[in-house]
Amino acid sequence: TMGTEGLKAVRKKVTRALKDATNKARVASTGGTSFRAVATAFAPVLSLEQLEVLLEVARANLMSAHLVEEEVVGLRLYTGPSFTFINGSLRNVKANLAHCNVIHAICSGLTHLSTVAGIPENRVVYRGLGEMRLPY
Repeated sequence: TMGTEGLKAVRKKVTRALKDATNKARVASTGGTSFRAVATAFAPVLSLEQLEVLLEVARANLMSAHLVEEEVVGLRLYTGPSFTFINGSLRNVKANLAHCNVIHAICSGLTHLSTVAGIPENRVVYRGLGEMRLPY
């Protein structure tokens, strides 16, 4: 079994590999990343068995948030090219009702996710959100 320090070391390696992989695996047409390229980048960091365990733990954690389909869709839209349109609606002085349902789904999804995922230790949070917690 791996102790706390071992887990922290693995987490650091995985985080670094993920950051490097996502920077190198951008898909020009969508601005997203290629799952295959990201998974390949983990080969020197984790064995296939370790990667499968990591994915299963992440999936179980995500499932415990009990997200509904609309929240998943809203969160996926916000993490893709639609971010520009949604964020534009949020920053617009006049309310743009075109994205209000998506924005509601995003907020609801983030609230549910906050119940199963916290901000990692030593993470710097900007824009006055330090020490802030989402309701649950």
